[in-house]
Amino acid sequence: MHSLWAMPSSERRGQGGGGKMSEHGGIIPNQLRLLLLDDDPQDLYILERHLTRLEEPRCEWEAVQIGDDALEALARGGFDLMLTDYLLGTETGLNLFHRVREAGHRLPVILMTGHGDERVAVEAMKAGIADYLIKGRFTEHELFRSISGAMDRERMRHTI
Repeated sequence: MHSLWAMPSSERRGQGGGGKMSEHGGIIPNQLRLLLLDDDPQDLYILERHLTRLEEPRCEWEAVQIGDDALEALARGGFDLMLTDYLLGTETGLNLFHRVREAGHRLPVILMTGHGDERVAVEAMKAGIADYLIKGRFTEHELFRSISGAMDRERMRHTI
């Protein structure tokens, strides 16, 4: 399994209580643990660069390149959110999303794709995907907005 961590725990910033106000009015914790899934190492690198540039929340992540490794990581627990590519070799991110749900994991999932496809976006949102991003077209600010929106909706789901 291919794992990358944002920074050693001794160098992590933003730990402790509090958080940053999201654009949706919710509070984002200072530290989030993310699971990243993409079969393209270059795309993982770009995503990781975006994440390291976020002021808050501070993100720690594990990056994997195949769906089965993502399911194993989720089984170990501790993730707040998953970002996955749509095309994953032998399966799609949407198929993996269904496997994640069947395994009982309810964390928010953001789907990324290299090709904007309205049909896929609609299908993903209907299935329960938290957000849909087009690779190469989102900034750190848009990534923050996507993560914060997904976390806000997840928090609201737990309070209802």
